[in-house]
Amino acid sequence: MAAATLGAVDAHFINIVVCKLSYDEAPTSFISDPIAQYNFCVRLLLERVSWLMERQQPRGVAQIHLAHVRRFKYDRLHSYLEDLQKQRTRIAWEALSLPPKIEAAQAIRGLQAADILAGTVYAAVRTDRHGEYEPEYLRRVAPRLWTGPTGKLETYGLKFLGRPGCTEPFAWLAEIKAIACEKPSGPL
Repeated sequence: MAAATLGAVDAHFINIVVCKLSYDEAPTSFISDPIAQYNFCVRLLLERVSWLMERQQPRGVAQIHLAHVRRFKYDRLHSYLEDLQKQRTRIAWEALSLPPKIEAAQAIRGLQAADILAGTVYAAVRTDRHGEYEPEYLRRVAPRLWTGPTGKLETYGLKFLGRPGCTEPFAWLAEIKAIACEKPSGPL
C-alpha cells in the first residue's frame, strides 16, 4: 500500500544504489570507509537533484534535507561538500540550497517518503531469506523514477554504484526501466 501510494505522487524519484557485494572486501576498498561511501553517494545524489532542478521551468533551488544517521560525523560531510564546491564537478551548485539540513526522519514527510522509497529499492536489490529478490514494490514506484532528458534510468533515477556487471543478478531491471520510461514523471 505504501509503495502504491508513493507511486501515485506527482514527483521525481532519484536513488543511489551501492552494490556492496561487487566490491572487494579489502581494507582499502571503497566499501571499508562508511563515511567516504556516504559522502560519495550524497555527491551522486546532489548531482542528479541539481540536474533535475536545472530542467525545471522556472528554475528552482532544491532544499536538501538528509535523515540523521546515528553516530555519523557530519563535519566530514560538510568539509567534503566545501571541498567539492572548490573543484570542477558536474553539480549545478546554484540549484541547491546548502549545507543540507540534517533532520530526524520522522520529523519531515519528505524524509519519510524517501525512507519508503529506499525500502522499495532495498527489497529489489537484496535477497530475502529464501534467496529471492522482491521487485514488486519498486514496480509500483517505477513510473516516478526520473529518467532524465535521455530516458536513461540508470543514469538518473536508479544509479548503481559498483563494479561492471553488478546489476546482472537483477532480472527485473529491464521491466523497471520499461515502466519508468513509458510514463514521464510529472513536475517536481
